[in-house]
Amino acid sequence: MGQHEHFHFSVTIKCEELFILVALRGLARLCQPEINRRIAAVGAGNDKWKSNKGYATFYFTSTSNRADFLREATLLFASGWEKIDRNDKKAAPRQN
Repeated sequence: MGQHEHFHFSVTIKCEELFILVALRGLARLCQPEINRRIAAVGAGNDKWKSNKGYATFYFTSTSNRADFLREATLLFASGWEKIDRNDKKAAPRQN
């Protein structure tokens, strides 16, 4: 099993502002202290976000890491983003 398969607790958000996305990428890495922190924000790059019309998905190795991310994101940004969906079985994609 590779590292990406451990990151299967995801949350999809929608935001319209790039600065919020950038902050959420950093926050995802901070809330994912185990393994390879960069995987938490894999696929949430600027180009992917634009092509997905403001949607981005973040991945975590546990529900508690995901909950920490959502709690802290709410504290940082009371508005400007929204949680769309969460999934407990969607593994983080591998970047080419």
